[in-house]
Amino acid sequence: FITIAETSGLIYSLGQFVLARACRDLLVHNDLKLSVNISPAQFRDPEFEEKVSRVLKSSGFPPARLQLEVTETYVLEKPERARAAISALKALGTAVALDDFGTGYSSIGYLRRFNFDTIKIDKSLAGLVDNDEQAAALVSGTVRIANALGMAVVAEGVETEKQMKLLRLAGCDQLQGFWFSQPMPIESIRALRQV
Repeated sequence: FITIAETSGLIYSLGQFVLARACRDLLVHNDLKLSVNISPAQFRDPEFEEKVSRVLKSSGFPPARLQLEVTETYVLEKPERARAAISALKALGTAVALDDFGTGYSSIGYLRRFNFDTIKIDKSLAGLVDNDEQAAALVSGTVRIANALGMAVVAEGVETEKQMKLLRLAGCDQLQGFWFSQPMPIESIRALRQV
């Protein structure tokens, strides 16, 4: 439905609602960071950074706890707009992550040019480390490049203990996937934190 929301223009209000709701829901959990995916259509909006700023101010959510995730497809389509938006978002105090790294035209050049805080290695690459030597080598190389550029690395799509161990050995800073948890509503997260 994201495609329909983008083509109809509803993505702007929907994206703002999601960001505001997530900030409000996680505000009290001050030891947790929040990461929110941003659609290319939102990122194209010249008022996007101001809208993020308004959400942060109205919710009281600390910018340092927010990370916005963008995909490499959009960054490559509109490099000047992307660079300006990333710079403005970082000036607000938020972090910016490159999502789905390894699915498209992954390039060291644009990693340097756009100054991301984090790169997220896509499941299509990270999920192969336990049975594909080339994928394992690419993940290790990506980690080394990211470290040289001062970026953190998150591996997505971790589904087995073996993948988890290999990705940790490769030097990934964080891991996410079904091995740790299925997606869950905020009420379930709150219940887990009270145990």
